[in-house]
Parts: sequence; C-alpha cells; structure tokens
Amino acid sequence: MVIKMSDSKRINDFLNYWAEIYQNNPDRSFEKGHFYYALTHNDVKQKDKIVNLSLDISKQYPNYSKAPGKVSPLCHPNSTFNNWIQYYSDSPKTSCFIADNWQYFCQFISKDNNARLQTEHIKIYIPLDAEHIEYGATLIFDFLERNNISHLSKIGRKIRSDDIVIRLVNPNDAEKLINFVNDTPYLQEGLIKPIPFTFQKDGIGMAVDGMLSYNDTISILLKAYMDHKKETKTLNKVDADDFYAYVRELYISQFVSHKSEKLHEIIGWSEEEEKDYHLVVGLIIKVHDPSFTFEDYLEHYRLCSGVSVLTEQNIIDTNRLLIEALQAMTLRWNEDGTRYIRAYIATANEEFITRNNNLRDRIVNSNFRETIKAILHQRNMTFDQYAETILNQYHIDLNELLQQKKGL
Repeated sequence: MVIKMSDSKRINDFLNYWAEIYQNNPDRSFEKGHFYYALTHNDVKQKDKIVNLSLDISKQYPNYSKAPGKVSPLCHPNSTFNNWIQYYSDSPKTSCFIADNWQYFCQFISKDNNARLQTEHIKIYIPLDAEHIEYGATLIFDFLERNNISHLSKIGRKIRSDDIVIRLVNPNDAEKLINFVNDTPYLQEGLIKPIPFTFQKDGIGMAVDGMLSYNDTISILLKAYMDHKKETKTLNKVDADDFYAYVRELYISQFVSHKSEKLHEIIGWSEEEEKDYHLVVGLIIKVHDPSFTFEDYLEHYRLCSGVSVLTEQNIIDTNRLLIEALQAMTLRWNEDGTRYIRAYIATANEEFITRNNNLRDRIVNSNFRETIKAILHQRNMTFDQYAETILNQYHIDLNELLQQKKGL
C-alpha cells in the first residue's frame, strides 16, 4: 500500500492538533484515553454523536431481501442491539448476543467456531455512521453467512471510526469482504474514514493485534511521543515521519539492539504480552512504509499466526543461512552450535548470533526467524529435529567440523 497524501495529511493534522493542545495547556497532563477518544471520534460526523435519525431502507433499496424496514441508528443502542439479536435468533450460522460481562458490545460469531478458537485474526474495521449502521451491519453479516465465512465480530454502542470490527482467519475471505463493501453503494454511503494510523485497503482499516488492541497501542505511543516533544521543547516540529522515527527507535532499542527498555517502560507489558506487543508495534511501523502492500499485510498476519507462506526459494535461502549459522556458531563456541540458534529462534535475542561475516545483521534483518518458525509449525517438528534434517541433507557433520578445528 502506498500511503496516500490524504492519510499523511490526516496524521500531520492530528499531531499538530495535539501539539497545539499541549502548547495551550502547559501544566496539564494527558492520558492515553484522551488520545484514544480523539482517534476513534476524529472523523465521526457531529450529527452522528447527538442526533437520532431513522429512515425506511426497504423503499430506497427494495432488492435487499432482508431489509428490516425502519432503521434506527445507535443513538438508541439497546433497541438496535435487540433488533440484531432478534433478526439472527433463528440463523443456523450466526450467533448474535450481548455478554453479561461485556455489555458495551453486540457480538456476532459464526457458529462453526473456527475464528473463535484462533488467537490471531485479520482484523477489519468497517465503521458506519448512525444513519447506515443498523441495516449496513445486517448486509455485512448476511454476506458472511452466505459465503460461509468464519468470523469473530462485534459492534460497539457508540458511533466511532472502529464501531464495527470483523475478525477473520482466512486471507481470501478478507479480500471477498473488502470487495463486497466496495461494491455495495449503501455501505459506501455510510462508511466513516478509518483511523489514519491503521493499514488501509480501499478506505477500510485493518490490523493484527492478537489479544491486544491496535488502537490502544497507537494511543499509548501517541501520548509518549507528545510527552517527549513537550519535554524536548520541540512541539513546533511534529509530523508523521517524526512520529514514526520516534516509534522505530523505541522498537529497535527494545527488540533488536536491546540497548534500552524504554518501550517496555512506556507500555508496561507483562511477560505473556511481550510477543504481541513486539508484533503490533512492528506492524505500526510497517504501515508507514510506502512499499507496504495488502499482500505484505497478509504475510504479517501469517507470520503472527505461524502459517507464513513458504515459497520454495524462501525455504532454500533460509536453509543455506541456517547451515552457515550452525557452522559459524559451532566454530565460535567450540561446541555444537545448534543450541545457540535454537535460543535465538525462541527469544529473538540477537546476542546468541555471532557478528562474524556480518551474520548477525543478515539474520536479524531478514525473515529467517519467522520462516524457521513457520516451517516448524507446518511440519510439526522441533528445531533440533529440523536442524538435524538439514545438516544431513547437506552432508554436514558439526562434530567433524569441531575435530577439524582442533586438528589445526
């Protein structure tokens, strides 16, 4: 995806808006919640926040067979939620309900449970305004039903730029859904602009965030960035490139060079959350790359879910690098180097890899680790089993290599 000028402008406008607030309120502290609210309400029309509208959809769109007739926006969420629950009460494929402990959302879940059992999803935001959300959501979930698309979805009580969230597990289904939204005039009429910091395809925001919240993570980083600009007295110099450079430096220092724990201090993740934050912040950075495409986004999802596309050439290149790494680490430590590579695969700690022949940089700056993990997942093997297979394939004996070194 090439970032459009309008998106860059929206990001710059958003950052300058906050710079002005900081400058006008020098003694005030702001929390991530302030940024989260601004992100999710920035492009919502004022009337959708306060006005109760209704219209007869069936007259304007008579060809839609399941038009519910009178449509009320989410200004009266209980009645709207109840309309959806009633509408899908007899559905053989879709469960629609409000959980007792999560009443802000109306949930829509395919009864095959495939999506529900996954921890990683293709997360698609299809925000609709108050005038279109009740019937528009019905169109979307009817489409998912007709096409047997497994999903885990929810709709919030307020009109926001993330009010409808669809989680899918099949990349092909994502493209089908996006095409459906593009080809449906009623949905296009009601579509709200996505949050500009998300990956976008045809005006629809997308993310991958595991058990986290992509928008919440963006809010944390925005607060940290604006606080940093305030502390360094550079609030007059904020823009998209500067923000992403700030986040990139935090990411590299935390996960690549391991020189600083600043990102951990800012976010405050638990040990169980570290992997997800590694991946989410990584995606946030990738989205700003002008060369990042929809296929790159889907590949990121596959890497997160452990089912990366394994092309023949990618496997060959990775195996060659693996052999080189095993040999180099064996010679470096005078013992079987397998455990060092295994440790790197498990932890992403580059200190396990020697710098000789620029090996560390070549491994860390490639998809070596992700590809190995995907291969192990696909073949249901341990790393040691796979390493032994490749060594045998290339007729390499690490013990013999050690003996040759000792004999020199």
